[in-house]
Amino acid sequence: MLDLEKMRELLSDEYVLLLKLHPSIQANATIPEDDFVKLFPKNQSMQEALAGADVLVTDYSSSPFEFALLSRPIYFFTPDIEQYDRERGLVTGFSELIPGEPYLTTESLARGILNDEADLDEIARFSATWNKYSEGRSAANLVDFIQKKL
Repeated sequence: MLDLEKMRELLSDEYVLLLKLHPSIQANATIPEDDFVKLFPKNQSMQEALAGADVLVTDYSSSPFEFALLSRPIYFFTPDIEQYDRERGLVTGFSELIPGEPYLTTESLARGILNDEADLDEIARFSATWNKYSEGRSAANLVDFIQKKL
């Protein structure tokens, strides 16, 4: 549903579009790469893709929870939100939960990116809510927990 030609037209002067496709989509996708569109290798992790991205464009994925830790812009492209909710289901209040407005067209998404519409304060609040236990000490916390049990 993402119009790559429209994205190229509006963003190629300032951005490279790095696509990390869901494995079920990537298996059937024929997306030619060029100077603007790059496919992230399927054998590399989503964490690597997120670490290297300046901006995240996503739909209903869990990737914003991790990406919010980086305090970088997040945009939600959800042109099929009603159909997706009907067929697969979304968490109640999805549009209010996400840090930002959902974009329904490629053009509005691209313009949102160009206009820096992502609210980093809202993303920080989202991260504080959903990542309050992500302090970079997971291994140490696990060792402490195990030692207390011994």
